[in-house]
Amino acid sequence: MRLKDFSALDVAITRWWRSKRAVTVEEQLVELRIALELTLLAGDSGNVSEMQFRIATRGAWLLGDTYNERKTYFYILRKAYGLASSVLHARNLNRKKREEDTSTVSRAQDLCRAAILHMSKGGSPAQLGRSRPGPRLPPLPLMAPPLKPASTFQRFTDENRIELG
Repeated sequence: MRLKDFSALDVAITRWWRSKRAVTVEEQLVELRIALELTLLAGDSGNVSEMQFRIATRGAWLLGDTYNERKTYFYILRKAYGLASSVLHARNLNRKKREEDTSTVSRAQDLCRAAILHMSKGGSPAQLGRSRPGPRLPPLPLMAPPLKPASTFQRFTDENRIELG
């Protein structure tokens, strides 16, 4: 089987699995970064800081249900991508923060797995606003609706009158 026969999602799954099996944190970060790019960037390109921001933002919106969850996921994904960039650009990870970095990698791996599962069910990073479950506001009309006749308005106010006091 040739590489072109595999989908980006197949490669993302393989890279995620390699990140879970890698021995060092540095190897985990490199494999995880590739998996995140394949899962959340969907062919986008740009400089490293743009890609880091897009991955963190898309992952947070895709996986988080509340503001606090999204904020947490954003920081985890951004930090993991930044650590991977440090490794790839020949900068060593801070030995004093090794335990914290290991925790970040583990949490980012879990988020990457969840994003892969979402994509495997037909989701897409481009659909983030539409793919979230829950209530949606109706679309805004392109132009204002026509005014109702006074009698309709009067009936509405009479039927929905609230007694004050």
